[in-house]
Amino acid sequence: NPDNARAIGAAAAVAGGKPMQLVIDVDPGAHRTGVTSPEAAVALLHAIRAEPALRYTGVQFYCGRGQHIATFVERQAGMAERAALVREVSAALAAARGPPAPRRSDPCAAPGGAPGYEGSVTPARSSSWSC
Repeated sequence: NPDNARAIGAAAAVAGGKPMQLVIDVDPGAHRTGVTSPEAAVALLHAIRAEPALRYTGVQFYCGRGQHIATFVERQAGMAERAALVREVSAALAAARGPPAPRRSDPCAAPGGAPGYEGSVTPARSSSWSC
């Protein structure tokens, strides 16, 4: 949340050195961590950018429970909604910061998980994620 970003920014400023790199965590529906809407993600982005000792570096999304859905069809249906949220959040963040510059240090998205069986599905093809 933005209050946490301000607190982390203050601590990072006291520590000195390079800016601390932060990702915005997207809640995959477990309601444990992360933003739950594009609006919340943009508010957090603005809070991070307001802190000189912080640097926004991308989005993080981990939906481990989706890997344990027994069938491919059920897994695909269950992940479709979550993947839509990640796309909405990513689009809102891209719009809030303007078009990305074409360089390696641009913000990235890092999906989590290690599905290890045939027919696994993740929110997006791995080739569409870059860091």
